[in-house]
Amino acid sequence: MPAVLAVPATTILLPGDPAWDAARQAWSLSVDQQPAAVTLPTSPQDVVDVVRFARWHGLRVAAQGTGHNAAPLGPLADTILVKTERMRRVSIDPVARIARVEAGVVWLEVVEAAARHGLAALAGSSPDVGVVGYTIGGGMSWLGRAYGLSANNVEAIEVVTADGRLVRADACTETDLFWALRGGGSFGVVTAIELRLFPVTEVYAGLLATPHHNLAGRDYGQFARMAAEITAALADLRPATAPEEIDRVLSTALRASRSVYLSIPADTANMPVLAEDAPPLLQNLAHAPAAARG
Repeated sequence: MPAVLAVPATTILLPGDPAWDAARQAWSLSVDQQPAAVTLPTSPQDVVDVVRFARWHGLRVAAQGTGHNAAPLGPLADTILVKTERMRRVSIDPVARIARVEAGVVWLEVVEAAARHGLAALAGSSPDVGVVGYTIGGGMSWLGRAYGLSANNVEAIEVVTADGRLVRADACTETDLFWALRGGGSFGVVTAIELRLFPVTEVYAGLLATPHHNLAGRDYGQFARMAAEITAALADLRPATAPEEIDRVLSTALRASRSVYLSIPADTANMPVLAEDAPPLLQNLAHAPAAARG
């Protein structure tokens, strides 16, 4: 067997190994992952070796950072699960406003690193979600109304392709692959990604909750359009109940909006509300560091 196809030097765990159950587990415990093997690379070369090894032996390869969205991987029989959690390097270029992030990094690490330079990343609402999976799947940030999807703010992606090549895809090189990786599906194992950062240090953000029955027939879209740079998430909060209790429960249910205003208003007393005649039960909108939203 050629040397390049020898057993990879990176950590490989098999069923029956003492650390097997911990290694195969995804963040989403609703998914019981049962791959043929789990590997824990620490470098791009480790990933290259694993992909070539899997190809030679007729095994599939599936990549996973944290496993928040593990279900779409499907059955993992005859599959090497490449868990990138040990690839955690983050570097910030404050002049170019670019973050280079390895495949195992979670958003909290990028948000905090960027904030030290007065910059903000297009992170989502959960700090422990993996940057790569979130971004190549689209990525809607609290700053999304102003700057768009995270996938549309990628400068470059480093990826190991199915034939075991480590390539860099960007707007000038491997352009079709660069397009496909940003939301198009699985075309390799991403080892690092470069993301644009933005000069945002402070936002006006928080939670607004109003009794649900006060908002019957209200147009939430009209509320959202009142400020062009609001990013908001609407949720109906209702306790579980029997069908005969629905009317009573609706009288106590809440409609909650988590909102982030990119432009801090001069007159915060006149910020848009869901309805003038339905004052909120809870409103903690306040000035906050942009990093606190990640």
